[in-house]
Amino acid sequence: MVAAVLTALLTTRRSKTETRWKAKYDAYSRILSSIEDIRYWAEETYASNLLLPSIGGDQLDAATKRFHEAKRVLWSYVHVGALVVSEDVREKLDDFLVAIGSEEHRFEEDVRDDDDYSTDLADHCDKIRNLVTERLPGLLASARSDIR
Repeated sequence: MVAAVLTALLTTRRSKTETRWKAKYDAYSRILSSIEDIRYWAEETYASNLLLPSIGGDQLDAATKRFHEAKRVLWSYVHVGALVVSEDVREKLDDFLVAIGSEEHRFEEDVRDDDDYSTDLADHCDKIRNLVTERLPGLLASARSDIR
């Protein structure tokens, strides 16, 4: 009887741990996929606006939709992800998204004052891509430490 109760308790504890780990893994997979969508949009839009080899118009439109969806997903983890991702990751995501928002605001202001939209958009995309490159290692390190 005691053995059966202990087995049930240990199984329940193990099941909760596995469920929690799976939820974290899924959240971090979605976060990293969203960051990759942002990077992909920035690289392809940059190339397209400088007339470099890039994807076609329909694919670029799809990448733009994924870019906006990715930002929405990341904001959702900042605001309601406390049950799944660490506070450190949420703070880093918040800083990353605020930096993207600041860059988007800067771009909107610069476009109003300039006639060279393609070059301005390419510069904007390059800055977004650099934000991803700069911030991704810190996010990965925080995610790794949270999953362990």
